[in-house]
Order: sequence, then structure tokens, then C-alpha cells
Amino acid sequence: MIKLIQLKQVMRNKRFLMFTIFVPCFWFLFMIMMSKNHNFGQNALYYVWYVVAVLMGIMGNSVVTFGMRISTSKRYYLLQSKISNYSVWKYLIDSLFSQLILNLLIVTLISFLGILLNVLAFNYHFLIVFVLLNLFGIYVSLIGFTIGIIMPKSVFEAGGFPIMMLVAILITPFKTFMESQFVDLLTCFQRIFPGYYLINVTAKILQNTSFSLDLIWFVITMMLTSVPFILIVWIKLIKKV
Repeated sequence: MIKLIQLKQVMRNKRFLMFTIFVPCFWFLFMIMMSKNHNFGQNALYYVWYVVAVLMGIMGNSVVTFGMRISTSKRYYLLQSKISNYSVWKYLIDSLFSQLILNLLIVTLISFLGILLNVLAFNYHFLIVFVLLNLFGIYVSLIGFTIGIIMPKSVFEAGGFPIMMLVAILITPFKTFMESQFVDLLTCFQRIFPGYYLINVTAKILQNTSFSLDLIWFVITMMLTSVPFILIVWIKLIKKV
């Protein structure tokens, strides 16, 4: 019941429809059309643009829209946890499940657009990237939940976009198009988080090289870096937020 209510709330949110579905789809379509008109499109570029478009939608949904929703409704669910059997941890699980459905919708729509325009091929390698993007969506949603629990609504409204930009920096492969000591240092920091390995897996799939090691590190870093966010939520709940 709670999951259904959450999904209805989001689907009625014009910000969700605009910034997490229409904008990424339009951006992906624009890049495809521009490349075809100027004859510089190639298979590798299409997949890179696909991943970027999906991540735009996922981060907008999981960090900004989801974080704002948690920040706005947390008082109600904290009260429910005290007067009913509906614990805050159940609230977290239900919320992440709702986010899985929403992120799955985003990934599916952008994937369908790419397949319809014949720039993506529905095959085994595509399915690997598809699954990893949805797993990454759950991870980013955990970050959004934590931020929503920590920040009051007024602060989140001002800081939501900068936070999303910070998350974006952690997955942008700067090393692929520029070199400097700062980029090397930033890359070392990016290696701590799963987004770095998600990009590597995609790149190696396109290059037909082994990606098993990056896939293992993707899972390991996602699990390890999830622990601090879970601990933050637990500590805040002990303090009654």
C-alpha cells in the first residue's frame, strides 16, 4: 500500500516527469540526431550517450526528487514508526523498492528509444549494462534517502542540485579526455565508488575486452560504500532525526 502511494505521488510530480524522463530522453535523442546529421556517430558513442542519459535520469530521480520526498515526509513516517508496527527500516525498504520501479522505468524508456532508433542492440552485453544501471540506481537512492533524512526541506531545496553535481563528478570519466595531476588525484578518489567501475564495464564491453575484474570491484565498492550511509541513517534515527 505504501509503495503504491509513493509511486502515485511521484508519477504526479511534474518535476519527475520533466527532469528525469523527458530531459534525458530528449538529450539522448538530440545527440543521436546530431551525430547522424553530421556523420560522426558510431556504436561506441551511442552507448556512452545512452549510459550518460540514463545516469542523468537516475541521479535526478534518486538524489533530487527522492531526497526531497524523504525530507518532506520523514516526520510522518517517524511518527508512524512510534505508533504502529511500520518501522523506519521498513520505510527505507519500501522506498528503495519504489525507487527501483521508477529507475527501471527511466532505464527502460531510454533503452527503448535507443533500440527503436537502431543505435542500441538488444543482446547479452546490453543486458549486463541494463542490470548494472538499475543496481546503481538503488545505490544512489540510498544516498538520496540519507540526504533526505539528514537535511530539512528548506536546506535541501537550496542544496539539492549541488549535491547531484557532486555525485555526477564521482562518475564522470575525466581521465578519458584530459590529463593532469588533479585529474589523477580525482580518479583515485573515484575508484572508491561503484560509478567508476560502471563506466569501465561499459567501455570494456564496447572494446570486447574482459570486464570481470571491474564487475567484481563494482559490487565490492557498492557494498562497502553503502555501509556509511546506512550507519548515518541509523545514528540519525537514534537521535530521532
